[in-house]
Amino acid sequence: TTLEVPKVANIRPAFNLFNPNVPPDQDPLQAPVNLDFVEMELNQIVGLLAQKAQINIIAGAEVSGKITANLKNIPLGRAIEIVLRKAGLGIIEEDGVYVITTYEEAVASRRETVIIPLTNASAIDLKATLDQLAAGSGSAGSGSTISVSANETTNVLILSGPSELVEEFEKVARTLDVSEQVI
Repeated sequence: TTLEVPKVANIRPAFNLFNPNVPPDQDPLQAPVNLDFVEMELNQIVGLLAQKAQINIIAGAEVSGKITANLKNIPLGRAIEIVLRKAGLGIIEEDGVYVITTYEEAVASRRETVIIPLTNASAIDLKATLDQLAAGSGSAGSGSTISVSANETTNVLILSGPSELVEEFEKVARTLDVSEQVI
């Protein structure tokens, strides 16, 4: 059996803006757009993109500065994310209203936590192994890290991080949950 080591450095938040109340083929956020802005005020860009996307956006004073962007044939939702990311911002959907916030807060809102009961392996030993994998994978940037915790009493692992990374580390943990060490 080949064990694939999760690549931490390539993980980014899986932001994918879409309108859950509209079929994908009718969702303006999924429609491809071409954008060409030169030194345009961010609050104006956000207003225009929100109008085109037919979504409600709440933005505070942090939505400021000038942006230059030339984006071709990408989904409108992704264009919004890219423009906001350039300004260090992110977007969170709350009950059909999109709130612009710090990028870190947007990333944190997309973190997943999984509890893995172990049958054979020691949670403490497995935590040490997964910590080494996380460190060796070149974890880079806020939001791209995974937290690994272990409870010795209940012999469970607790993984928390971006969903893609949590899924990969969960696969590794379940693969390593064997009665005897495999060398």
